[in-house]
Order: sequence, then structure tokens, then C-alpha cells
Amino acid sequence: MPSVGCRTLQDSGVCKEELWPYIENKFAIDPTTDQRTTADAPNHRALDRYTLPPDKNKFIQTLLDEIPLLIGIPPRENFHLAKGVHYIRDDAGTAPTGGYHAIAIVGYKSKGFAKDGARTDDPVKGDEAFKIRNSWGEEWGESGYIWMNADYLMQLVQSVTIAPRLLVGAWFEEKKKEIEKR
Repeated sequence: MPSVGCRTLQDSGVCKEELWPYIENKFAIDPTTDQRTTADAPNHRALDRYTLPPDKNKFIQTLLDEIPLLIGIPPRENFHLAKGVHYIRDDAGTAPTGGYHAIAIVGYKSKGFAKDGARTDDPVKGDEAFKIRNSWGEEWGESGYIWMNADYLMQLVQSVTIAPRLLVGAWFEEKKKEIEKR
């Protein structure tokens, strides 16, 4: 799941989202059928990739190092129905939908959400939360992002992969050769 995505990011690269945006009824179409995506993808590649154990403290440290995490989760109904939603605290009242889905963890807040999901700046109260970037377009969550309760997300995590050195453009080949010489 995430390891396949990171392997693709390392081997082939991935095009800019503006060249291949999420369109629900076209999600199964292979992006390599479009010449623009195949021309752009090699310009955005990962030099390496690693797996991590599902450990909240390691996630936080990785994010502090400015490295996003690619994780695999079994999404539930609340995840699928998150249009316009800014926070998911738990899966109360929702059922599993089957399958797995890869998402990126791109941020963290130690306290930021009240128990009802309302945002709070109270430094003592509130839930820890991870900021998630999904691939389902701007209509999902808030412009493609959502905050998830950290403990709840950790219960869902099935796999974790990171690609710490993302290289862009012609700089990729130059930097790769430099690192390989070491």
C-alpha cells in the first residue's frame, strides 16, 4: 500500500497534482496514459524510502524533521463522508468500508481540538491530532486536508513508509550521483 506508492515515487516519480487531479469517476484510469503526466513524473522523485513502526512519538519526530509520512489505513464511513469536515475524533456510529487506503500525515498539533471537534487554542485542553492529506480532491475534508485524533489514527495505522529525500527536476540526477559517491 504506502510502500507501493513510495516505490513508485522512487522509481518513476509522480506528476504535479494539477496535471492529474482527483476526479471520482476517473480514479481507475492509469495516469501513464497521459503524455503530460509521464513527462512530468520523473521531475518529482524520492531518492530513498523507509518503513517505520506505527509509533506516535516517531511520527511526531519525523514531522518535526519536516518529513511527511505515507500511511495505510482501513477507512471507515466517517472517512468517506468527510466532505467539509475538519476533524475526525473517532469512528463512533460508522462501519468499516473494506479495503485499505494510503494517506499522508503532514502535520501535528499537541492540543487543538475540543472533545466535540471544535477548534480550541486552550494550551491545556483538547486532543492531540495529526493533519492528513488525502488524494480525493479539494471537496474532501477542508480543501483535501483533515485533522484526525492522534490516538484514533494510531489505532487505524496498518503500515508506514517515508521518503525523506524528495528531489525535484534536474537536481534529482545530480544529487543522486553525489550521494551515491559517498
